[in-house]
Amino acid sequence: MTMAQVWPLVGAMVGIFGTMGALVLRSMSMQRAELSAKIDGLRNEMNARFEPLTKLIDRLDGRIDKLDDKVDRIDRDVRDLSKAVLSGSPPQSI
Repeated sequence: MTMAQVWPLVGAMVGIFGTMGALVLRSMSMQRAELSAKIDGLRNEMNARFEPLTKLIDRLDGRIDKLDDKVDRIDRDVRDLSKAVLSGSPPQSI
């Protein structure tokens, strides 16, 4: 092959590979956008499914806090009664 034949062949190959590369990149970009949309949809679905559970946990936290307060009051009363019984004097808080 002569130089006059090689350069057009090189140019054609560069054009073909460049076009193929651009098509591959475009395809990858479209797939990435599609995957991103699917992930966002999954995230929204999971948030919607866990929302009732989150509300239930919040309600349970409030109930546990109330129960802790009651146990603390009972503990204080038992402590005061124990001191009164052991010391022989009437309890302070009752």
